[in-house]
Amino acid sequence: MKHLFDMELELKMIMAKNTIWLVRERIKNVREKLEKDKPDAVDYINGSKDSERLLLETELVVREMENEITSLNRELNQLARRNAQLRVAYQELQEDAKYKNVEL
Repeated sequence: MKHLFDMELELKMIMAKNTIWLVRERIKNVREKLEKDKPDAVDYINGSKDSERLLLETELVVREMENEITSLNRELNQLARRNAQLRVAYQELQEDAKYKNVEL
């Protein structure tokens, strides 16, 4: 079960990934054009390659974060279900104790 917060976070993650990809693609396109039209602009070309590499590394970190969030959400849902089960068991014990005149 996803909460509204989870959906907002998921949307933000998608937007962030798309933004990183878009910027990386723009840099790549400019670099490729420079390589074709102005191959002597080595500093700009190398700077673009560095920027592409950094953005690719950022994309990988974002994916790792997404995987971690997914894992934590799964664990949180399992704990919430277990908590609900324990609450039911506790209420049942309280009712049993009430009938047996035992105080918990």
